[in-house]
Amino acid sequence: MVNAYALSLKIGLTVTISIRNTSLKDTIYLEDINQYNAQGKLVHKYLNEMVFLSPMQSTAYVIEESDNQREVEGSFIINWAATNSEIKPIFQGVMVSTHGTQGVSFITEGVSVSNKNL
Repeated sequence: MVNAYALSLKIGLTVTISIRNTSLKDTIYLEDINQYNAQGKLVHKYLNEMVFLSPMQSTAYVIEESDNQREVEGSFIINWAATNSEIKPIFQGVMVSTHGTQGVSFITEGVSVSNKNL
């Protein structure tokens, strides 16, 4: 699970969800990447089919600051699987924005709430 936050100043943030396979020899499988709002309601599904991440491969999903259709505040749930139960992928949320001459950026580390062995 990767949490994303909106600032109380109402500065829009561009959010990048980054997923990295840390294995040198095993592939991981991304089954779902779903975004939930702060009330726990599903607001967007990012995958239409399973995605394979080869050893040491990474991928990212970007929610643009200008995307007003979705509420960024909330959580992303990434359902993943692997043939090796010892794989520990890295999940991060990177949020950035500029306002006038000021910029703001921060990251949040995701935590694995479950994984499946194939």
